Amino acid sequence: QQEAPLYNKLWKDCIRASKKDGQAKLLTKHNKRDYRKHILPAIFGNLGRYSNKISTIKRYEVSNRFTFRETPCDACDEAGNIWDRRNAGMAKNIGTQILAKQHQKAIVIVGAGHVLGIKSELEKQFPELLVTIVDEL
Repeated sequence: QQEAPLYNKLWKDCIRASKKDGQAKLLTKHNKRDYRKHILPAIFGNLGRYSNKISTIKRYEVSNRFTFRETPCDACDEAGNIWDRRNAGMAKNIGTQILAKQHQKAIVIVGAGHVLGIKSELEKQFPELLVTIVDEL
């Protein structure tokens, strides 16, 4: 969380730059598509199952890492790097605790935008751990 203030500043700068160069339309389109895809599962009581699908999790990651852009932007790229470092730090903490306590199984609950990044980092930093997302069961 140490870099949260910098991430927030870069997030604002990225959105400002995206509005200026027209890339914000891509984020708006992305968010509207995501919102519409949540409507039916919410109505029929399947929102939890829908929210844990890898395709849904990927959409959260796109927003958090600012990969919706088609053109480079320094503020967006640096904010994405901070997001990746945050995931790496979280993975290090999770993996270290699991190994230190010699758990056979552990359930980790994180925000949807972090899931794929943390899974990737856990597999990289702790290859001895088997990491599975709920949707993969």
